Amino acid sequence: MPGAVGAIQGKAGLTAQVRQYLNKMLRAPDGSAYYITSDGTRQAILNDLIVNCLKVRRGIGDPVELSTSEIDSYPGSGRTAFCPYSRGMNFITESGSNGYIYLVDPNGVKHHAGGYCVEHPDYPDTPPQFALYTVPTGELAGDILGADWFPNPAACQALPLPN
Repeated sequence: MPGAVGAIQGKAGLTAQVRQYLNKMLRAPDGSAYYITSDGTRQAILNDLIVNCLKVRRGIGDPVELSTSEIDSYPGSGRTAFCPYSRGMNFITESGSNGYIYLVDPNGVKHHAGGYCVEHPDYPDTPPQFALYTVPTGELAGDILGADWFPNPAACQALPLPN
């Protein structure tokens, strides 16, 4: 996006410059990275694990190098970028996390899980929506911490199933 900010308005009222980088990652000269959301707001990416996760799970490629002023032209969204998980990948722990388990929402909110829906979430035959998935330490850094979650039959039945 070298040069001046475009003034062409699209059907949603976003400039051509803004539309060019929707759902993309940008990298500033100081090495900091940002995710530009579908509504044109900017989310800071806290570490390279999240950069790699966005590349793979959202398929958005490497960050585009831009100047700090160009990146700052996108308004902050008020939250950090997070690693999206596949539907039904509900229970997450980070390797080496001393047993902290989170129920992770698709919108990037993690809830400390006060229990499981099954007795052995690490068994190979555990239904995927109840299984425990281990990710690298730091991958949950962008998720917002929500209220604690405790299993009960209704809450467990309401969990998203895999696609």
